[in-house]
Amino acid sequence: PPAPTRRPHGPLSLPADSPALLIEHHTRYLLAVLRRGLPSSHQGLDPNRLTLVHFAVAGLDVLGQLERLEPFRTAIVDWVYCLQTPPPPPEHAGRHIAGFRGGPFLYFGEIPDAERSAPPHDQAHLAMAYSALVVLRTLGDDLSRLNTAQIREGLGRMQRADGGMEAYEDGEV
Repeated sequence: PPAPTRRPHGPLSLPADSPALLIEHHTRYLLAVLRRGLPSSHQGLDPNRLTLVHFAVAGLDVLGQLERLEPFRTAIVDWVYCLQTPPPPPEHAGRHIAGFRGGPFLYFGEIPDAERSAPPHDQAHLAMAYSALVVLRTLGDDLSRLNTAQIREGLGRMQRADGGMEAYEDGEV
């Protein structure tokens, strides 16, 4: 059979017989997710909030609506960086993975910086590092605030001998 005729919908191209994609409807929903945060019925997802931001930002990009984030771009980038875990204290060096936490649920206080050390329970998660990097690059960040050396070292320690990766130190594979 011949290939279906495609009609453009922003950056997407859908088969001609598919229903129209409601770009504005989806855009408003994704912007609401970013502006309002989690509704009370979804607050159990707070440890994964960074992943939800990743899906919203990536969704706006796919819909060709990323420019709608312009008023919030700096705030989103700053928020992602505040989820970067600081280096471990000396007594936990070699047993603590640097990277990104999934949300502010374990973090209270000032935005972390390279001079402050993390408490032992404040560890990064592999999926959150991925989500953070995708959000930052999608929003055009130059990654200059990224703690690259410590994240790279931590990722190396999370790789198992069989090539698999642990999601967090001594965590699921």
